[in-house]
Amino acid sequence: MILVSVIPLLLYLLVLKSLDSFRIVHWRWLVVCMAVGCGSCLVAWAFSEMSAALAVPFHAPLFEEILKALVALCVMRLFRIVFFAEALCYGAAIGAGFSLVENIIYIYFSPDMLFATALFRGLGTSMLHIGCSSLFLVLWLLAKNNSWKYVFRLWGILPCILIHALYNLHHFQPLVQMVAVVVIFFVIFLCVSNYNEKCIGKWLDQSMMNDIDLLSAIKDGTLPDTKAGQYLMSVKEQFDPYVFLDIICYVQLYLELTITAKSRMMLRESGLLDAESEDDKSQRTAMLKEFNTLRGNIGKMGEIILHPIVKMTAEDKKLIGMD
Repeated sequence: MILVSVIPLLLYLLVLKSLDSFRIVHWRWLVVCMAVGCGSCLVAWAFSEMSAALAVPFHAPLFEEILKALVALCVMRLFRIVFFAEALCYGAAIGAGFSLVENIIYIYFSPDMLFATALFRGLGTSMLHIGCSSLFLVLWLLAKNNSWKYVFRLWGILPCILIHALYNLHHFQPLVQMVAVVVIFFVIFLCVSNYNEKCIGKWLDQSMMNDIDLLSAIKDGTLPDTKAGQYLMSVKEQFDPYVFLDIICYVQLYLELTITAKSRMMLRESGLLDAESEDDKSQRTAMLKEFNTLRGNIGKMGEIILHPIVKMTAEDKKLIGMD
């Protein structure tokens, strides 16, 4: 009976992982998120027993979604989540872990549970937890560039609580309700996946060519003829000659790191590249170590002055391994 309610949520995760065409999401972190989700369910179950005794209205949707949201935010900070595919899959893994333990608890305390009920929980309730956790992280990430981001982020939990509460009211036939929640969330997942690919594609297209042109200018000795070079020449007198040399090396190494990382990302998306080889990983680690040394040499003021040229985004840091 447990397998009937567990297998569907694992299938949901496999489907979501397959939507990650750029191979950003890692299986080991999915397992960690599932484990954290399992733990959060045990906390929620202990609280639900107490709140039920106190007759707190809508205690399950309210507390469970807030608890999963707090766990999701910890995961977001720990894993430095910056891509929507990460928010979608890691959020889903938290919800899957939560649902896994909840299903086991229900079956344990209801040994005579019907096959149809177990299937209903496996297909419908699992998707509810997976979908709500994913939706919260996606909405949180979506608000990051908004001037009212803190307001939007606080309100982002409300749709999850509302969906969960409506689901628990059981206004519709169980089969209709199960199909509805699966279809609605899969539509949301597909929309987020398409949006993620468009965002990454646009970011790669815009930044890749600029990075390649600037790196070529540095290597060809034509940097002073570029706008970036003219800007660097205008601030050259503010630095010791050796520090200024470190600045040029810093810019060049940053470009090499980010171009390599973005190229690998594009190759993975095309299916032409799988895992990073040990030699490539060692080379990237050595380059990153040198980059951090140069970063210390130029100081905070050097980084601020270089910001118009080295616009290091959260996505860049994630790709080159600074986080």
